[in-house]
Amino acid sequence: MPCASRVCRSIASSGPQGDPAPYHENCSFRIIVFLSTVKSKGCQMPKREQTWYCDFCGKSQQEALKMLTQDNDAEGIAICDDCVDLFAEILIEEGVRESRPARIDRSIELPYEYRQAGVTILSYFSAVLTQKLPDLDVKIRIEQDGNTVRLVVISSDGDSAIIKEVLESYSLVVKGRMEPEQLLSDPLDVLALKNKLEMVHIDLKRALDLSGAKAGVEVDRFSIDKRLQEFPILIGSGLQSLPNAQQ
Repeated sequence: MPCASRVCRSIASSGPQGDPAPYHENCSFRIIVFLSTVKSKGCQMPKREQTWYCDFCGKSQQEALKMLTQDNDAEGIAICDDCVDLFAEILIEEGVRESRPARIDRSIELPYEYRQAGVTILSYFSAVLTQKLPDLDVKIRIEQDGNTVRLVVISSDGDSAIIKEVLESYSLVVKGRMEPEQLLSDPLDVLALKNKLEMVHIDLKRALDLSGAKAGVEVDRFSIDKRLQEFPILIGSGLQSLPNAQQ
């Protein structure tokens, strides 16, 4: 099947008139093999008594501005300067972009008593993402550095846009501005998310009560209720921010 790459077609159509270079099914693979061979065995300018032809476009060394070759006992290989330029574009189109994983970072500064609840909320995004996008190859980790809790999402397919959409919706659910049913379709997943958020609320309330008791101060119920209301806003807003996000 002919290669659909625009650059590959350019290479094929740039050969000598009446002797077009053939299409190949996987131009990126062929380029990588060629460059690997050149790297391992070395390149040289062709000898004047030889006539070399570019293995990719068919140009002769007389037609090309430069021709790099590698000769061995089996068969020689050659590449002209025009194809070198085109290969750089191919590697950008098909190789570099696809091989570079997308990374999304969300860092949130949290007081000590908020920290465990914050880690729980950030960690649960992994379950939500799996429920929402089960076929996506994603790695998630939680990092802590002092008062900073960081969510790191790495997608091997290089596309972070859809992950950001899910993260945005999750942040709205955490802040109470979106219903879990609007994020997840499976009733069991919805119930699990609601239960998780409720448990985080209960655990945080206990942590705040314990913090006051350890400090030897009378529990201020109004202050605790206010902090319970502030926590989801703090976490949700942190998930929505875009520092260090990469595509």
